[in-house]
Amino acid sequence: MKLTINNFSKIKKADVNLKGITVICGENNTGKTTVGKILFSIFDSNKDKYIKIEEELLFEFQLIFLKNSIDITSHNRYLYNRIIERLDIILKEINYFKDIKNISINFIKNILKEIFDYNFYNFLETTSDNIETYDIIINNISNDIEKILKNPYNKIMQEVSKRYFNEIFKNQINNLHHRDIKASLELEIKNKKMNIEFKNNECIKFEEEFDIINNIYYIDNPFILDEINSTEHKYGLIAKKLITSLTKDYTENMYKNIFSAVKNNDIMKNLEELLKNITIGEIIKNNEIYYLKEDNIDIVFENLSAGLKSFIIIKMLLSNTSLKENDILILDEPEIHLHPKWQLIYAELIVLLNKYLNLIIVITSHSPYFVDAINRYSKFYKIDDKTNFYLSELEKDNKNTMIINVNENIDLIYKKMYEPIETLNNMKYDEDIE
Repeated sequence: MKLTINNFSKIKKADVNLKGITVICGENNTGKTTVGKILFSIFDSNKDKYIKIEEELLFEFQLIFLKNSIDITSHNRYLYNRIIERLDIILKEINYFKDIKNISINFIKNILKEIFDYNFYNFLETTSDNIETYDIIINNISNDIEKILKNPYNKIMQEVSKRYFNEIFKNQINNLHHRDIKASLELEIKNKKMNIEFKNNECIKFEEEFDIINNIYYIDNPFILDEINSTEHKYGLIAKKLITSLTKDYTENMYKNIFSAVKNNDIMKNLEELLKNITIGEIIKNNEIYYLKEDNIDIVFENLSAGLKSFIIIKMLLSNTSLKENDILILDEPEIHLHPKWQLIYAELIVLLNKYLNLIIVITSHSPYFVDAINRYSKFYKIDDKTNFYLSELEKDNKNTMIINVNENIDLIYKKMYEPIETLNNMKYDEDIE
């Protein structure tokens, strides 16, 4: 997988390989976090989009029928079920709006007549006036449905992309200093591409050669665990997605993700030795409140350390099979609440998640310990051929950034990180002289 970014927000240019573990380092405000947010916006807006389109289309159908005084809500179960059946036929006929040329008014009328068939007359007395009314209603509904179905697929996805990206980036998609310059994104997976372009915070192009099938999770704050016991969630798309995934209840369908569960259970057993120095007890739920059971004591998540919460989040995503093989995991400065010793354990955990589940993992970091640990554990577990290191740097104008691959010279990252330490050492040297 490869992500190419041009003139997006603060990033002037970036070509980022996403084969296994991707580490992005750099000073604050150089666009590191932007890469992860771009990936989240692309994947989450496209995952299960056909299901979401079908749900929205059903809602539009309900409005159209209601306008014509016909109830197709679940209260009228007969018509509702027939609409659901025929909706699937319609969407397959137009390939989910990708082949709208297949739509004709006669096609829609025939579908409607199949839906209503003779049962429609149960609502009307069989008179010439009512038959005429029937024909008028069919025509009116057909015309309204045709208008919706004639929306081009790329236009629909342009609107979806605009909404997602503007929500994530708070209406600051294009370069703040050059809003009129086109921002472009290209995601390449197995030699197939998805291209998205923006101008003035509007999506002006959406083209795809593949569908997104994997999930993405963005973790930037271990304190999100405190919120899953709350009844009020005032968070954006990223946090809502994570909270929903952490609290997923598989008991609604006991066979849901059963094969992923078996695999994840085996992985958790393999990780037990690594995590033995970090006490992660049993995660339990009682009266809709989550606890960590430790030494027969139930501890609410709010009273756990920030560092421990970082590990619990990963454990919960694995245990309830939210996190599955080939998914994408974004970790924004995961080391920030971890002691250096725990940073090493967390780094090894990340490397093993890639090794066992083939996750695509994108990390931003300021810690030389953590970056070095990722580098060394990648080599130890022989996945260094799938591990890439990048440095984000401001250009001379201090307005735009470039993100460059430094695999051949990773010392550039360490040099940036050790500059403050050198400053302190120089101060100490001056103090000693005095």
